[in-house]
Amino acid sequence: MTMLRDILTIFFLAFTLLLLLTAMVSLFLGVPYVPSKRRVIDALLEYVPKKNNLKVYDLGCGNGKILFQLEKKKGIIGTGYELAPLVFMFAILQKWLRRSKVKLRYANFFHQNLSDADIILCYLTPGILEKLGKKLQNECKKGTLIISHTFKIPGLNPKHIQERDMAKKLPTLYIYEI
Repeated sequence: MTMLRDILTIFFLAFTLLLLLTAMVSLFLGVPYVPSKRRVIDALLEYVPKKNNLKVYDLGCGNGKILFQLEKKKGIIGTGYELAPLVFMFAILQKWLRRSKVKLRYANFFHQNLSDADIILCYLTPGILEKLGKKLQNECKKGTLIISHTFKIPGLNPKHIQERDMAKKLPTLYIYEI
């Protein structure tokens, strides 16, 4: 009985530490974890062409849901970057349960080279997008498609804007091409 109590205590402490680290990352970076609804993911994926060998990056991928749907519906194996420890662990668990080939990286996407990207997906806050806009302009190759959920990327001009649809409960999507 004592051993079980010790194991549960360790598990509780580890979980609490991960939760605290996740909250600190969110506060420090100013990017809270906000999962996307399935209908929003479906609308976003309409802009992704169904082609083999596309390099797709999801910046701040959260639980990986967009990448898993991308794999399921388009057959595209994307790469996601996430910094919140608990959310990242949940994404890894989802990947394992789904037997997915999606690539998940516990890394800051600002420290990654995105120059080979064909498509970049993001659902980030305006402050982060301002910094990201400069990185995308400097790094991305001509023709890179960028889809931003809800917020405009400062410094980039959208190729298309899918306006917010209150009836379908869809947010604004900003579509860019470098």
